[in-house]
Amino acid sequence: MPQLNAFILPSGSSAVTNLHLARNVVRRAERTVLAANVNDNPLLIKFLNRSSSLLFSVARWLNQKEGNIEKILLTKSKNKTPSFGTEFFLLKQTNLISG
Repeated sequence: MPQLNAFILPSGSSAVTNLHLARNVVRRAERTVLAANVNDNPLLIKFLNRSSSLLFSVARWLNQKEGNIEKILLTKSKNKTPSFGTEFFLLKQTNLISG
């Protein structure tokens, strides 16, 4: 898979979007555990974090395998932190396709 240099918008086939949704649920669980200040098992946070990373990687891999184009969010500001609501472009390999 190509290295990430930008924020990827969750998109693709229904299988890919379901993986992104599952990742969202895991991330929410991680934030809930952290907010509850549950330190009984430090491996729990690590497990949730790694599970989220795995779901993201599998979603990217499946998108690539299915030939889907990853939607990359690009901002026009010099601040490199992406924000929603800004214009984005589709990036496929080295070709930039505006849309």
